[in-house]
Amino acid sequence: LYYEDHLLVIFNHTVCYLCEEADAFAQKLYPQVGDELNLALKNQVIQFNTYDELVIEEINQETFRNRISDDLMSAYIDGDSIDSIFVTNKKIGDRIRPLGFGGQSKKLSVLLIDIKVHREARANYPIFRDQNSVIIWVPGFKISIDYPVLDTTKKIFKLGLCKQKINKNNV
Repeated sequence: LYYEDHLLVIFNHTVCYLCEEADAFAQKLYPQVGDELNLALKNQVIQFNTYDELVIEEINQETFRNRISDDLMSAYIDGDSIDSIFVTNKKIGDRIRPLGFGGQSKKLSVLLIDIKVHREARANYPIFRDQNSVIIWVPGFKISIDYPVLDTTKKIFKLGLCKQKINKNNV
């Protein structure tokens, strides 16, 4: 990070970004959420901010089986076990038990570094939780072992986080 005359130059891996402020960099490149959100699991689209939206849709088992499994900005969760989710920021001491890690937990702070979330974007990076603050999903990574979709799951919800298309005339 370099500051000069109210401009911010950020080196992110092999790319250099020039921004007016760190928040602009974080919001344009990484999903960001401000206030905590409590969302019912039902078909809906939620705008987090100018750049990010969350699409929640109920899908069937066939759609789930034919999913693109390497899309880490989407998560599929068991809607039979949970009916609402909370979207928050990271908290001190947060851990996730990722699916496929044999029940082992991983520190959220380390995970965000591992998935290459720039430090300017980590404070407001969205973390999906259940009503007990257990982490369900971190965008860019796997879901928690606590809410996997099984062959017996009747209600499956797809959470898809994406960047909105911005009309330059409206910014």
